[in-house]
This record gives sequence, structure tokens and C-alpha cells, in this order.
Amino acid sequence: MKAVRQRMVDTGLSRDYVNKLVAIICRMYKWAVAEELVPETVSRTLATVTGLRKGRSEARETAPVHPVDNATVEHLPAIPADMIQFQRLTGCRPAEVCSLRSCDLDRTGDVWRYCPDSHKTEHHNRDRTILAGPKAQGVLLRYLARDAQSHCFRPCDSEAKRLAEQEANRKTPLSCGNVRGPT
Repeated sequence: MKAVRQRMVDTGLSRDYVNKLVAIICRMYKWAVAEELVPETVSRTLATVTGLRKGRSEARETAPVHPVDNATVEHLPAIPADMIQFQRLTGCRPAEVCSLRSCDLDRTGDVWRYCPDSHKTEHHNRDRTILAGPKAQGVLLRYLARDAQSHCFRPCDSEAKRLAEQEANRKTPLSCGNVRGPT
């Protein structure tokens, strides 16, 4: 396993990725043991190979991923920009922003509570509660007037707004054969 790991490092893969691949290989052998395809000692031996440590291996380190800067967010359409703003203010995951519905919000206190139906760590029997303070509430307020079961941030709304702006800013007169097609 160490030789395979070193070969991965030599090809230029990052330390994190090499560790993930080694873990996948170890899980594959663990499955093979469970299926009685290889002896148990193989899986146990592979499990003793430790992951590469930061600064203690030849593997390259990846650059940290930083949040999107404000200048980029300002150029986005309103709905995606609000989604990013809500995510920044609450620390929720992208999938949780996309699945947010007003019926999932507990708006009884000063700080609203959002408990998603499903989330990344639910298989570990963990509850997920996202707190929305006054700034996050301000972002959400314009999306709560719709049906309680409807998602707050809907791509169709953003696309409809984009198409309306595009049509309002058109330069070619409608009399020149450029009519909007059926929707």
C-alpha cells in the first residue's frame, strides 16, 4: 500500500486526495474480506498504513478554498446573490439553502430556527438546526410570501426575472419579426 501511495504522490496528486484514495482502497479490501474473497489479514494490514500528514510528506498541498468575494456576488442575479448572503450569515450548506421552505422555519423567537428535512449527517442520527438572526431574516423576508410548501429560492423565478429584463432591454423592434416564442 505504501508503494501505491508513493506512486500517487509521484504523479502529482495532492496529499488530501491521496489519503482519500488510500481510504477507498482500504474500504474495498474490507468489503472483499466481508465477501470472503481475501483473507482478513489483508484488510487488517492495510488499515495499519497511516495517512500522509501535512508538512511531513512529499505530496503537494492544495491551496485553501476561500469564500466568494463581495464584488463577485454583486454581479449575480438577485436570487443567487441572496442565497449566498443567507449561506454566509447562517453557515448552512448549499443544499440546505436550496431546500429551504417557509414551513421548515420556526419564526416564533427573535432568532429563527431552520431544521432541514434531510441533511448531510442525518445518517449519524444528528439533528441539524440552523439559526437565522436579524440580517438573515432580512434576506428571507421577500421569499416567505409564497406557499409554505414551496421552496424559498427557486431557479424558475430567477430565470423569469432575467428573461423579463432581457426583453425590456431589447433593441430590435417587435415589428421586425423578432417576437417572443411560445412559453
